[in-house]
This record gives sequence, C-alpha cells and structure tokens, in this order.
Amino acid sequence: LKSDAHSPPWLLPMAAPHGNSASDLVKSKLDEFFWEWLCLPESQKIVRQSIQYAKGESSSLETPAPSPHFSAFRGAPAGRPSPPGSPLSRGLIRDTLSTSDSGSSATSAGSDWQSASTAAPTPSSPRQRGQQPGTPATPAAPPVRADADGAARAPAGGESHVIPRFWWPKRSRPSDTLTPETRNQIHDHFVKQGITDGIRTYQQLEPIVTEVFNLSKYFVVPIFHKIKVFYDIIDSSAKSKAALLNPSPVPINEQMLISWCQGKIQTDDLVLSFFYVVKKEHNDWIEREDFSIF
Repeated sequence: LKSDAHSPPWLLPMAAPHGNSASDLVKSKLDEFFWEWLCLPESQKIVRQSIQYAKGESSSLETPAPSPHFSAFRGAPAGRPSPPGSPLSRGLIRDTLSTSDSGSSATSAGSDWQSASTAAPTPSSPRQRGQQPGTPATPAAPPVRADADGAARAPAGGESHVIPRFWWPKRSRPSDTLTPETRNQIHDHFVKQGITDGIRTYQQLEPIVTEVFNLSKYFVVPIFHKIKVFYDIIDSSAKSKAALLNPSPVPINEQMLISWCQGKIQTDDLVLSFFYVVKKEHNDWIEREDFSIF
C-alpha cells in the first residue's frame, strides 16, 4: 500500500507488535479501529449523550436518545437501568420493537404476539394504555375448563374460547370392564403379598398402582382414599394427612378393587386414567380442589 498523509490510519502499514503474536496483532488493530471511531464527531455525540443518560440528566437533553436501547433509563429510578427480568425491562422490549419497526410488517407481527392471549387486557397492559379515552374496555373472557375429550371450553352462556386441541385419546372414556390380563395381574399381586382378607394399608396397594395401573407412586394414597370413600368406609371430607394415611377399617378385597377400577383405569391410555382418577365421580372436568388429596 502507498502511504501518504491523507490515508486513513487503518490503511497505513503497521509494524508487528512486540513478540510477533497473532493475538497481539488483532488486539492492536481493534484498538486502532476503536480510536478511529471515537474521533468521529457522531461518535463523540453518542458518548456524551450516553454519559448524560447514565447520570440521570436525560430530562435536560433536547435531542432524542442515541439509540432505542437508551430508553431503559427513562422509567428506572435514579436514572439506573432496570434488571433484565423486571417489568420495566419487559416493557422496554415492547417499546423498542414498536419504535424501531414502526410502519413495517414486524410491528404487525409484534402486535399479534402481544394479543395472542384470550384474557382481557388489564389497565396496565400495552393494549389498555393505547386505548382511546371513553372507549369501553374489552369484557373479561369467561373461565375455561378441561373436558374429557382433550379440549377446553367455556361454560354455556358466555363467549366461548376454545383451547386448540393438543391430545387425541384412544377412546372417550375408560372401558367399563378390566381386561382379563389386568385382572390376573391384580390377583397375582394379592397372592404375592399374601393378602387373604383384603388390602388394609396404602403400602399394600402401592405395587398394584405402579406396576399394574402404570401410574406414579404419588397416586397410591389418593386412590386408597378414593376407594374408601367409594365404599363409604370413610367420609369424603376426611382429607387430613393422618386420615389419608390411616389403614382402612374395612379390608378392600380383590373384587372391590376391580369394581372401583372399572370405568376409571385404562392401562393402555395413562392420560385417560389420570383424568378419571383425579376428577370427582359426578364431574366431567378437573378442578383445583381435585388435587387437594395429592
């Protein structure tokens, strides 16, 4: 390269730094680029504005922020940026997207992303803040519930918001009779444990739940409780830890267990078994209260 007084510094030949190390050469070149950038008038303006924003003097500036990212200092106390997970920083991301992509298709995509939720906007949400004065707020959506067919629906009488179906069961409900194979497995466990009069403790029921029903061991105590309630051995309101773990005053024999399982346990569809074991007998949906015994 021909060197002269008017050539920019990065075009001038540069001697290798001491030690002839490739990393030292790269570092030296980067330092050279940085100082060249820092000498530009536009760069000096950005640096000065950044310092003023950092000191909390943004209100005295007549010019806009040097970049959309400096808007982080606007809503933070004492001019300090908000932590990445704070509500202020989450609002910053939305504001930055709408500012940088105004009038473009990206803005439309961002708006669709923000409005994907079916719940009504709260007064502090971006959609509510942008609402014109006097415009009635969007009414709250009715609650939804999970049904046995794998979809979720709102109660009748209100606007329906259907959750897209994500599960297709093999059948709509468990079979009313257990397969001979499942019956034999239950019988084998009674014989293996030497249970002659019937199951009295949840420990005796555990291998049947985990190995025959193929359910988690966390279902053992709830199923033990539901069987006792089903045969009126205990009251359904007895949900304390001691009541759940207490032995059954009446032994649960093999036929009683099989009768309870019919219409609830489907060994080849664990999701269906989960639904019918957890829900109440008279319901076709799961409620939060159903998990109180788990």
